[in-house]
Amino acid sequence: MRRGNSGSDKGPRIGDAQAALNIRAHARFSEGVFVACPKLKIVSVWGTGTDNIDLNAAGMRGVTVCNTPGINAFAVAEHALTLMLTVGRRIVTLDAEMRAEYDKFKAQSSGTEYRARHILVENEDDAKKLITQIKGGAKFDEPKAPAAAASAAK
Repeated sequence: MRRGNSGSDKGPRIGDAQAALNIRAHARFSEGVFVACPKLKIVSVWGTGTDNIDLNAAGMRGVTVCNTPGINAFAVAEHALTLMLTVGRRIVTLDAEMRAEYDKFKAQSSGTEYRARHILVENEDDAKKLITQIKGGAKFDEPKAPAAAASAAK
């Protein structure tokens, strides 16, 4: 059981307080809590629901119960939008498939990045041919060192 879930452990923790701010949705304020905390005058719930508070017991002891409706409306809207996009784009399924077949995926998608490469083209016709090859998915090997430089490095 989570700490603060039952009414029996709240009395000693609240003690002689006159106000209690409940920011935990699962915390229950039962009749036992109100009996154990006779000085309590107000319980404020962060959020909309008051279903975990014995409203009858609170009213019988003059304890005001208030809530904060709409306090997390933006967070709920953001979460709903996130879930819609996740389902619509099949993020969870695609992530699982990619993780299951990572090596295959990596082999199929690996290619050369051109951002840090220099390609020497001598004329416009050669440039057009090269662009056509790149658009067609051409792969280019790493440049090889000249034979003289390679033998000198050994």
